[in-house]
Amino acid sequence: MEKTIRALTVAFYSVFILLIGYITLASLVADFSPLTLITLLLFLPGIYFIRRAIFKHDAFMLKHYKKLLFFFAAFMLILQIIFGCILRFDPVFDMDAIYGGAIEWVETGTFASYYDYYYYFPNNLGGMSLLYIFFKLASYLGISDFFTVGLIVNSILSVCAMLICSLTAKELGGAKHAVFILAFFLCSPPFYFIAPAFYTDSLSLIFPILIIYLALRLRRAVQPWQTAVFSVLIGLTASIGMLIKSTVIITLLAVIICLLMNKKLLKALVCCLCSACVIIISLTAFNSYFASRHLTDAEKARIQNTPYTHWLMMGLKGTGGYNAADYEFTRSFEDPIERNQAINREIRRRISELGPAGLIELAAVKGALSMGNGTYALSDFLDDSPVRQSPLHSFLLYSSPYYPAYSSICCGIHLSIMFLAVMSALEKLLAALKKKYTEPARFMAPYIAFFGLALFLLMWETSGRYITNYIPILFICAAQGPELLNRLIFKIKRH
Repeated sequence: MEKTIRALTVAFYSVFILLIGYITLASLVADFSPLTLITLLLFLPGIYFIRRAIFKHDAFMLKHYKKLLFFFAAFMLILQIIFGCILRFDPVFDMDAIYGGAIEWVETGTFASYYDYYYYFPNNLGGMSLLYIFFKLASYLGISDFFTVGLIVNSILSVCAMLICSLTAKELGGAKHAVFILAFFLCSPPFYFIAPAFYTDSLSLIFPILIIYLALRLRRAVQPWQTAVFSVLIGLTASIGMLIKSTVIITLLAVIICLLMNKKLLKALVCCLCSACVIIISLTAFNSYFASRHLTDAEKARIQNTPYTHWLMMGLKGTGGYNAADYEFTRSFEDPIERNQAINREIRRRISELGPAGLIELAAVKGALSMGNGTYALSDFLDDSPVRQSPLHSFLLYSSPYYPAYSSICCGIHLSIMFLAVMSALEKLLAALKKKYTEPARFMAPYIAFFGLALFLLMWETSGRYITNYIPILFICAAQGPELLNRLIFKIKRH
């Protein structure tokens, strides 16, 4: 059994290194910018020395960890809210649907103006519902500036995600690792500007990393009731997260696979059963509510609901991004069965037309666009009719003169962290080959989750936004990357 698990571990980390390494390299080559390369070459030694300084003061970090966490949270929260107010804009398209729909629901008791949209895209009902809850609470206090409410909620959720990411790192490697993780967030510009982009990508930021944290607590659970409680909490977190962004389910699957790989079969079974029950009950209740109270035309829903295969089909054309012609194709059928069959035929045709070489080439393009965009495509929203112009807009908007420089710097930092994740996986691969991997090293869930997201994004519609809610998990994967670099530098010094 141990040999099988070790072989699977070696195989997984090998494939992880190949895939994420390929995407990182493809991202660097695609739309190459000298500034991106310069940023990468400066960031890697910079973050190495930051880590070294933090690790030298391990006792200080442990003693003052709570204070550091508090000041970090206050700093990020204040800056995010200030920048959010400066970057205020008028939401359109999908963000307008969840923002405008939530406001209308609060003010009128329904969101009838957006019913047509939600018949097509019921997957966004979760994001609207989350905003509705906070907008409704704000309305009881006489607050009517719901955009500010939205950005504050998004800021709080994103900062909480950062704190949970740090706590996860603390569980894995102690206070020094926990503080080092915070440096990744401080070095990533988009996290200062994420607050006003309160769409499903950022609203779900907290859920994948929270599942990872709860999974660590589950692994340490001794009593049966603790196992049950943490399993239910994981299921509840996954349920809420999935309602906002369905990719959250990937993390839950990663946790279960990790438990099986760690030979914690009973915990894996309990987690699987509890999570499945909670998810089924939650999703059934949620969908039943909207079907009975708002989107009551079952036949219209059956005809108009966009099938998930639509986005798979769209991901196989051009660069895999949004394609109006594909939407026209999907909506040209009145019979859902005929539509689904036609989409499946088109998917097979496009795969056949691309061939193996074409699919590999497309994977490089999609990987670079979906996973190599260090801005997390926040400008998709910030670009929408800014309320007022500011110096920030001169580099945050797609059409602004300094956006290429901003994008290059962000991508350089992001690709550096991706590279560190590959180095971290290489470190674990070498440990597995030498049979020296410790218990924390056996916790593969973050790597499995990020790998799963990569596979998903290579198949799905292309967008730089879709990686957003997995960035904290990427940081966890990358945190031990400098360790291999440290060992290499030490060996070079010795020789």
